[in-house]
Amino acid sequence: MKRISLIYKINTVKKLVYYLYEEGSRARKVIGNFLSGFNGAIKTDGYNAYKMFEGETEENITRTGCMAHVRRKFLEALVSDERSRPFIEKISRLYWVEAEARIDKLQVPQVQKLRKEKSVPILGDLYSQIESLYHDKLRYSDLQRKAINYAYHEWKVVVRYIEN
Repeated sequence: MKRISLIYKINTVKKLVYYLYEEGSRARKVIGNFLSGFNGAIKTDGYNAYKMFEGETEENITRTGCMAHVRRKFLEALVSDERSRPFIEKISRLYWVEAEARIDKLQVPQVQKLRKEKSVPILGDLYSQIESLYHDKLRYSDLQRKAINYAYHEWKVVVRYIEN
């Protein structure tokens, strides 16, 4: 009964964050059981248990990643490596595109057009830098390497918002 009312609330409440722990665990089994029968998209961090929703599954669930988590890793790295700043600035530009869509109260087709025109080039540039540094990460601080590694491995799911 609790699960049904939660799903109802998820469908009617905006900006809901839900933390699921079952007997202190948020393991793959817990997540799989909870989302059994759910169809839709979930936005998650890079925790490995969520990666079961990235490939072909019996469930009709799409995992999307969170650009805020990518940004946070670069912010943490900024303390020890100033070279994180361009990444943070590019991600901030992506946030401005989304803010523009909300301020202008754009409809879905208009948001898609705006993202294609403004966000896709920023994302392309950002990924080129991430990919290049991922293969040459020995020159960076530990926190910078963590940020680059996280962004590289989460990229496919982080950019899924462009498709929707």
